[in-house]
Amino acid sequence: MSPTKHDRFYFDDGNVIFLVEETLFNIHRYFLKRDSPVFQDMFSMHSDEGRSDDSPILLEGTKSVDFACLLACLYPRSVGEVDEMHAEEWAAVIDLAVKWQFDAVFKLAVKQMKSPYMNSPTLALQIATARRHNMDSWYVEAVLKMCERSRPISPEEGEQLGLLETIRVSAMRQKLHSGSGKRGSIGSIYGTMPAISIPPIEQTNIMHELGISSEAWPSPTIHSPSVPPPGSPIDRRPLSPAPPPSLYD
Repeated sequence: MSPTKHDRFYFDDGNVIFLVEETLFNIHRYFLKRDSPVFQDMFSMHSDEGRSDDSPILLEGTKSVDFACLLACLYPRSVGEVDEMHAEEWAAVIDLAVKWQFDAVFKLAVKQMKSPYMNSPTLALQIATARRHNMDSWYVEAVLKMCERSRPISPEEGEQLGLLETIRVSAMRQKLHSGSGKRGSIGSIYGTMPAISIPPIEQTNIMHELGISSEAWPSPTIHSPSVPPPGSPIDRRPLSPAPPPSLYD
């Protein structure tokens, strides 16, 4: 079966051709060289690959739909606008942006995934994506939101999170909601619980449970304004307090 040309990203005036799975993309070197040091290095090597449909540059280990999502960030349908994409597509963009060091695209994709218009239904995907790329601040932020919300973790979200993460977040939710004094609906295991607001001390405990340093979390609410931070001249607390009880206890 011969490759097919992508219906959007095969330009007549393109000057580099890629083969991704069974799809040909004819795009412009300029945008790739401008935004990615990986492609800068690739194009610095003189080669005939990428000059024709018969000799394209093969991008192995990449899905054509994901590559198209990345290109949508470089070639938006309207100038100054961002293409509408599902959260799963933005997650794929982040993966490729990290792989090929598209820093500007990476920041755009993270911003879109954190948009309030993509909030609760995509929290599991945010947690999984942030964890995969060691983005501690975003990871903690998404975990806290999932712990605070009323809706429980769904089976679909559990698949996105993975077994260990699902157990960990579920344990946190159970302890936090049971200690809030609020009671939710009784019946289905997927019944909702009242939404809660996690106090700063519990946020710190959660970061400890996640193995995240408090330095990774920029929120000023971690230390209450009425309580001096550890190490200040008037602080009387020990600098290395005993760790809080585990959320699994």
